[in-house]
Amino acid sequence: MMKYLTVCAALVLSISSQPAVAASEVKSKACWWFDKYPTGPMTFIRKLGTVHVPRDAQVGRQLGGFNVYDFTNNEANSLLECFNRGTRWHFKFEPVRPLLPIHTIDGSPILQTNIPGIGARIELGWPFSDQGPTTFIPYGRNPPLVPFTAYHDAENTSAFQLRFIENNVTLYKTGPIPPGIHKLDTSMFTGYFDEPTVGLALTYYLQAEVVNSECSLEGTGVSPNPVKLGEWERSRFSAPGVTTPAEPFTITLSGCEVDPEHNTYATIELTGINGSIPIGSPLEGIFSLTTTSSARGVGIRILKQDGTPLALNKEVPLRPLADGTTPLRFSAQFIQVEAATAVRAGDANGALNFTIRYR
Repeated sequence: MMKYLTVCAALVLSISSQPAVAASEVKSKACWWFDKYPTGPMTFIRKLGTVHVPRDAQVGRQLGGFNVYDFTNNEANSLLECFNRGTRWHFKFEPVRPLLPIHTIDGSPILQTNIPGIGARIELGWPFSDQGPTTFIPYGRNPPLVPFTAYHDAENTSAFQLRFIENNVTLYKTGPIPPGIHKLDTSMFTGYFDEPTVGLALTYYLQAEVVNSECSLEGTGVSPNPVKLGEWERSRFSAPGVTTPAEPFTITLSGCEVDPEHNTYATIELTGINGSIPIGSPLEGIFSLTTTSSARGVGIRILKQDGTPLALNKEVPLRPLADGTTPLRFSAQFIQVEAATAVRAGDANGALNFTIRYR
């Protein structure tokens, strides 16, 4: 036992004469890669899964439901640790993809992805959003949006650690998107740490499968076509506004590929052809007979499924798309538009083109 104590005393004396060297080594190595894991730079990959994009979504539309934070670990599980002794450090996040001129409502910067027409807004949280003495403080907006710079100048009593990043990704439509299925797979930004032993600390990637949400039409898509409104005695039409019973018809959208949240909906726009034009306000859904019709004094009105008029010459939202088949139900009826004395018997035909969009 006494021999053990003597040896220890000798060891203590041998190291106590070099305190300045040990302190110097600690100060010169403020940051280090934890030796049980690969050294950096780190690779972060945010995987968004499948993103459905309405085929006719307007520019600026948010895509998918990814406006949520995720704690993304780096692919190699690398760990960077740092002790700050009061030096001002900077972490600079620079985009790899170009910034787009389009901005969201709050003016957020949007980065182009590798898919034309799709951009990303990327917000970072821990450890770059001032959440304690071991985290960085962003200049300007907090939580910060890429690109940005954050600083750290506090003396640490515990180590700053970087292994995962809290991040929030929102995709936006920024322009025309080619049809078909696309692979979003690209680096979006890098992170440079100006501590001398680090430099390039990380690269951040996005991955997703992008699918256009749309349907197809079999044939004309309208059933029945033509819609037969029946034969009526001239005497039925005694005053403007008199109508006949509404006859139902359906436009069937088939082969629909939709998002799980059912955020894609169908719209319709009706325009007259062959001489059929709106009568009165297009919002009333009444249009004239074709130029080849011999009847006079009546028009045709289109109604939505709930029995209200379907506006003409205007895009009208209808319903969310369903997987597989989405029926759009309407009806049509004759409506008297002139005085009884102006009503004349004959062929009464109307013609409309319809445009279906997916928003």
